[in-house]
Amino acid sequence: MKNKLIKLFSFLLIAMLFLTGCGQTSTKTVSTSTDSSDLHGTIAISGAFALYPMMTTWASEFQKIHPDVQFDISAGGAGKGMTDTLAGAVDIGMI
Repeated sequence: MKNKLIKLFSFLLIAMLFLTGCGQTSTKTVSTSTDSSDLHGTIAISGAFALYPMMTTWASEFQKIHPDVQFDISAGGAGKGMTDTLAGAVDIGMI
């Protein structure tokens, strides 16, 4: 019985992670143009301390190509990243 509950919990957790972004509306405008000057705005990111150095490096490299895009990155733990993402407070959760 305990094994079945663990499998069920694992399945529900995975399903929740996949469906995190479904149904949320965004006020950001996304351009399909390849012109880098069309991309602008702020991307909010929250989550695991271990992923923070990697995310800051990626953000820095992305800003070299798209200088009008800003990143708001905070490391508060994977649980905070998941909570912030589910609440719609951030765009990306580092989990």
